[in-house]
Amino acid sequence: MKAIGKWQVTAPMRSWFKTAIQKRHRQLADHLDRKTQHWNRASKVLFLLLICLLLGALSFGLLIRAIY
Repeated sequence: MKAIGKWQVTAPMRSWFKTAIQKRHRQLADHLDRKTQHWNRASKVLFLLLICLLLGALSFGLLIRAIY
């Protein structure tokens, strides 16, 4: 049994959280698969590239803001 602050985390609790997270992960993956099933490979790669650029720009902005 692990203690997190004043809370005691038991094995059944860890198992329940793990199962709940996996279930939500699967639901999200299924939802995104349905939304993008009509996209071709090039569209998926372009979307991934745009997401990477957006997150990279946000990270860079946070880094610059933290320095100054």
